[in-house]
Amino acid sequence: MSPKSKEQIEIIRQQSRDNILEAALDLFSNHGYESTSISAIAKAAGISKGLIYNYFEGKDHLLRSILESAMKVGNDIFDQEDDEIRTPQEHLSRIIDQVFLVIRNNRVFWRLIILLSLQKGVGSKMAEMSQKQNKRQITKATSLFSRMGVHKPYKEALLLGALIDGIALQYVGMQENYPLDHQIAHLKERFDLV
Repeated sequence: MSPKSKEQIEIIRQQSRDNILEAALDLFSNHGYESTSISAIAKAAGISKGLIYNYFEGKDHLLRSILESAMKVGNDIFDQEDDEIRTPQEHLSRIIDQVFLVIRNNRVFWRLIILLSLQKGVGSKMAEMSQKQNKRQITKATSLFSRMGVHKPYKEALLLGALIDGIALQYVGMQENYPLDHQIAHLKERFDLV
């Protein structure tokens, strides 16, 4: 058997890390963060307990990594620039489309993130981490609403965020029974983005 290249080793390492994160998210969400042990995560990931510590300092570091990956998705959507977008309406419309595309394409992940965020002790950690992200996103949305000439753009940005969160929560909870496309269209209509 020939030795593995650096690229192959890195692929294996990344796959192991992803397996650990996936197992941790599932167990944290379905059994509770406090009730989940590193041993249970290792077993679910199909690795030794010691190997987890090659990637993560402990359970808190695992939780932080999961939450950071979820927050990165949101930042990427808001930070994405598109040369073909000419108006703030088009920009907000694209943000809404991207948010719900991401959720639709990985509904199980987002359902687990929501379940995890509602747990005692986790919600406060998540809030601390997300304050900077939320401020950036609200600032960007406020700027877009301001450019649209909307009265009270900050309040509209907060409302848009709340509506997106609510629709996402209902969609991941109701799944196939939720009229997501109808709600996206209604949301865009509400903010004059169509």
